[in-house]
Amino acid sequence: MVSIMILLYQIGFTMVLLLVSPILLFSSRARFGVSQKLGFIPQSIKDSIKPKSIWVHAVSVGEFNAVLPLLKKMKENLPDLPLFVTTTTGTGQAMAKEKAASFATVAYFPYDMPSSINTWLDAVKPSAFLLVETEIWPGFVYACHKRKIPVMSVNARMSPRSFKSYFKLRFFFKEVLRLFSIIGVQSKAEAERFASVQGGGDNIQIFGNIKLDGLTGDATKNATVLKDYLTSDPNQFFFTAGSTHEGEEVLVLDAFKHLIQNKKEHGPTPKLIIAPRHPERFEHVRNLIKEAGFEPKSFSKSEKLNAGDHVFLLDTLGKLMEAYSLSQLAFVGGTLVNIGGHNVAEPFAFSVPVVCGPYIQKTRDLANALADIDALTVVSNNDEFKLQVKYLYDHKEEALRKGNLGKNWIDQNLGACDQALIALKKVLKYDS
Repeated sequence: MVSIMILLYQIGFTMVLLLVSPILLFSSRARFGVSQKLGFIPQSIKDSIKPKSIWVHAVSVGEFNAVLPLLKKMKENLPDLPLFVTTTTGTGQAMAKEKAASFATVAYFPYDMPSSINTWLDAVKPSAFLLVETEIWPGFVYACHKRKIPVMSVNARMSPRSFKSYFKLRFFFKEVLRLFSIIGVQSKAEAERFASVQGGGDNIQIFGNIKLDGLTGDATKNATVLKDYLTSDPNQFFFTAGSTHEGEEVLVLDAFKHLIQNKKEHGPTPKLIIAPRHPERFEHVRNLIKEAGFEPKSFSKSEKLNAGDHVFLLDTLGKLMEAYSLSQLAFVGGTLVNIGGHNVAEPFAFSVPVVCGPYIQKTRDLANALADIDALTVVSNNDEFKLQVKYLYDHKEEALRKGNLGKNWIDQNLGACDQALIALKKVLKYDS
């Protein structure tokens, strides 16, 4: 029965892929890695693949950054098992090559159809396969099952909104989820949602959120690079808007203008750092900043933010945590527009308070936990966003209190990577 459902799914997947093929040809963003995704493996990758590799798939930048601490633990604790890392997006691929190419083979993940899947599995012959967060890929999971390759998920999450869809299709997804050796979820709520879809929870374990294990404040060690681009005026206030999406930069700039126009006469000098989520929007965001009446300085042009400047465009990847570490206030994107939010805990690694919008469905458990202890400020609309940015600028003691509450909460909830590593060793029957 499972094989028939998987076959029908893959036929449907292939038909959809054919329908969207013009997009793959003409969209630069969708075109990243298409040949590899179709099953054409470059010789350089074939030559670098090592036997018994653990295959880890992280779809994009957020998922890769989440799993990076675990990858490092795996390298340290499973030294005789090489790592093979795949991503789906171009930005994720760039990040993986930058941060993991020194100890892992990096490639694009194949499309979920038999020809692509089998080509890659024949080449890699992994000892285990790990999926990060929301990725499931039924065809690939089933192919691993047939080859007796254990499949495990880490940091698995299922938002309440996604749960409704999975539950409606549980006749299919319950069979797929039962093929996992272990589903490592972030929280009790996630465990309950997965168990409801699966019709049981024998293979579900609560690891906690591995994104917290990466939030150790290490970015401060490297922040001197970015700091050289920013004003050295000690009387300053950096507000960083990270991982912003279309429609959010305008709202952030509006809140920043409101802050400048209404700041106290002797208050610290407000400066804004904007870090768009997607590189293809960098130039567009530069124009938005100009339209708002500011002349942006940018990282890519090696421009310094001098005393008379207001806005710095962080048009690069891998520097956002450094920006947070230098800030006094942060906004985490994907929350003022209906994206679902990114990791609202990241700035708290440096005791930096966070304001976010109401769209937090993709990071709900983290957001709720931080809001419950009065660390995270969640606003319901744009006017409230402006007011809260101004309030936390004006009330330094309150901002420090919120930032410290968030930092303490992170410190108390570390350890998910250790739990995931223990589970992985069990799956692999690894005794060394």
